[in-house]
Amino acid sequence: MLGFCKNQGVVIYHKGDEDKVLYKNKVLLIAQTTIDTERFDYFRKKLEKGVDELVVKNTICPIVTNRQQQIIKFARENDLIIFIADAASSNSKVLFELSKRHNSQTFFITSTDELKPEWFTNVENVGLTGGASTPDWQLEEVKQIIEQKFINLK
Repeated sequence: MLGFCKNQGVVIYHKGDEDKVLYKNKVLLIAQTTIDTERFDYFRKKLEKGVDELVVKNTICPIVTNRQQQIIKFARENDLIIFIADAASSNSKVLFELSKRHNSQTFFITSTDELKPEWFTNVENVGLTGGASTPDWQLEEVKQIIEQKFINLK
């Protein structure tokens, strides 16, 4: 993305990154299509307070926004969340972080070998999910291992 603006832009992702922005200038805020809406709104509100002219382009994909809302609800409804995805998936990282923010008992795995018995102690319900590109067969495999070794899923 920075290549399109001759590397004259600033990437902000973590709280505090907004301090990198030159305030009192004209600023264009563009969302990565997979960024979570809470993070984008945080930066928009911060920049609105200090920039003379702020142009906001919310390019977050509506399907991604819907999925984010589903993940938040899902995270709140379960004692434990097992999130399976490829570690390099940008979309999965965003969804995982969102789930973790709403349920501290969210764990990211890329294979069944990473499951830990202690995660399942005193747990009544387990939510199993993944990124948009996580295949159903992989979710099913993780479900079977959890049921065989740790807990009975419903």
